[in-house]
Formats: sequence, C-alpha cells, structure tokens
Amino acid sequence: MNNLSTAEAGLSGHPDKVADQIGDAVLDAYLAEDPQARVGCQVMLANGVVLIGGQITSTARVDIEAVARGVLADVGYEERHEGVSPDSRVLVRIDPQSSNIASGVARGGAGDSAVVVGFATNETPDLMPLPAWVVQRLAQRIDTARKLKEVAWLRPDGKVQATVRYAGRRAEYVHGLVLSIEHTEDARESDLDEFLWGIVRDTVPERWLNTDTQLFSRATVGFRVGGPKADCGLSGRKVIADTYGGAARHGGGGLSGKDPTKIDRCGMYAARYIAKGVVSAGIADRCEIELAYIIGEPEPVALSTRCEGGALLPEERLHEIIRRVFPLSPPAIVERLRLRRPIYRHVGLYGHFGHEDAMYTWEQCDATDELRASI
Repeated sequence: MNNLSTAEAGLSGHPDKVADQIGDAVLDAYLAEDPQARVGCQVMLANGVVLIGGQITSTARVDIEAVARGVLADVGYEERHEGVSPDSRVLVRIDPQSSNIASGVARGGAGDSAVVVGFATNETPDLMPLPAWVVQRLAQRIDTARKLKEVAWLRPDGKVQATVRYAGRRAEYVHGLVLSIEHTEDARESDLDEFLWGIVRDTVPERWLNTDTQLFSRATVGFRVGGPKADCGLSGRKVIADTYGGAARHGGGGLSGKDPTKIDRCGMYAARYIAKGVVSAGIADRCEIELAYIIGEPEPVALSTRCEGGALLPEERLHEIIRRVFPLSPPAIVERLRLRRPIYRHVGLYGHFGHEDAMYTWEQCDATDELRASI
C-alpha cells in the first residue's frame, strides 16, 4: 500500500520560531549565570510589539529586553516595515515561580503534570522519519544561504514542507517539496527556481529524489511581506515541527522558554533518548515511547511503548529494561543529559531531534551495548 507523509519546518525568521528563539535565549541568559534558574517564559510577536511573559525565579540578573532585541537583530529583522526590529517595543511581564510548583521540583518531582512522547525510526541515519529529516536540513541550508548572502534577495521568513511517498512503512522517495520563502522585489521566478532547485540537490541525498519529485517553488512568488507584519508569532506553536513532523503522536506541550526541570522539556528529551536507544540496539525498527508524569512526583506514573520490526521483546520485558537502563526522574534526566547548559536557542531552531552536534546529548546512543545485552 502506497501512502504519503508530510512534515514542515520554519526558517529562523518565521514569527513562531522567532518567538521560540527569544524564549530560549532568555532561558540561556539565566542559565549562563545561574544553572539552577527556574524559567517559564512565553513570547508573542505582533506588528511592532514583542510581549514576554511568564514566571522566573533566579539569582541571575538578565536584561530581558536586550536579549529579545539581540535575537531580532541576529535573525535579520532590522527594518520596522517587517513588523519587528531591534527598535520595536518590548513588553516584559515576569513573576516569580509559583511556590507550589517550586516545592514539588525541590523534592525531585516533575515541575508539571504532562504526557511526553519520544520516537525513533531506522529509515534515516539519524533515526528520524524522512519527511522531518529533509525539512530540517532544507530550512537550515536556506538560512545559511541568506546569512552568507549567496543571493541578495532572501529575507528571514519562510516555511518548508516535504512529502514522502511510502510503500507500507518503507520510505521510497521525496514526492513533493514546498519552499515558501520571503524575498525582496528583485527576485524573479527563474531566480527562485534555479536557487531553490540548487538548494534541494545540495541538501537531499540523490537516492531520495527521482523524476517524479515536484518542487512547488512558485508558491513562493509574491511572498514579499513577511514576519509579524504578515503573521503574528507565538512561542510553543510549532510543536509538531519541533519533534517528528507528524510521524508520531504528541503530548501537546511546547519546549521553548522552559528550564530543564519542566517535564515538557526534560521528559521529551528523555523519551527520544530511550526510543533512539531501542532502535539503535535493534530491538525495534520503529519505536514510540510515551511517559506520563504528575506534578511533584519523581517517577512517571505511566510508561507505554509501541514498537514495530526488529528483535521485538515482550512489552513487559521492554518496560523492565527501560526502567533499569534509562533515567526517568527529572533530576536524573537533567544530570544524565547535562541539561543545565545554556544551549537552548540553538537546539530548538530546526527541530529538537535528529541532529549530530554533541550539544544534543539526548541524540546519543550510549546505551546500545547494554540494551543489546538484554535482548
């Protein structure tokens, strides 16, 4: 049976991703001075205004307005006509963390009640579903081209989609690509076609492309007004693009602007770490891990697995191995994955999973031998 699966990713200047970056840049600024900082920071971008709200308890002193303006400048929003610039109005509304939440975290419990999901599949080298793997790399490559000024007419906003044709569970090829990229008046249709096809050929391995692959670059033509001038931005709104592109379920919680005691963050990283370990060890070809936590309690109240292919183990046996091999309490996850480092603006830019850089500790397959020994 043939079927299609699609994923999307935003460029660094997509309003939602700018909001995510501001929240995570604020988090990084606090962690750089105070690794124990408790941060829950949400961001909204509207035409001419940046609103930052939430709860923060820390010994650090951070100029939140300056952090936000720095992100806007770095992304490339330098002119007011795109809705935001370093001169935009920045409104900050921050309170201390709730004492009820603080007491639960202090005794090693989860900072919130939440369901988190991790996923891995052996269809790509990074154990990511192919549609998500493709769009992450295309978005990063387009951003790099703009920053290196490979062409003069690229602007920060944009979105990428990839549709992959599957035969059953096997990815066959990239069926279609939509590269919707903000640009100046100088760009012609021929410029867009030539540039974007070049990006695709440089980025997507040849084995995933064929004569049936379609590039819908003309969806881009006329995208001359972008940023918050065209569309309001909100942090935590791209949760599917941040994870697995729809190939797996999602617990609903966003990651950005949250310190690592927040279970949406550390729990989601732990679930990916476990799923990737299971697949890398050959226990399954595809693995989805679901963990459920309640506020103030250290261990998950529920663990479920959905696995296909490989040397499958009975579910009860697999759960026993997971609980023995992997950290599941928030303090243990934070310590094992070294999550108190100021890394978050960078790790969330093109999705939180499927990257090779050493800062993505949850992508390591360092439990593979121990898991294989348990088969």
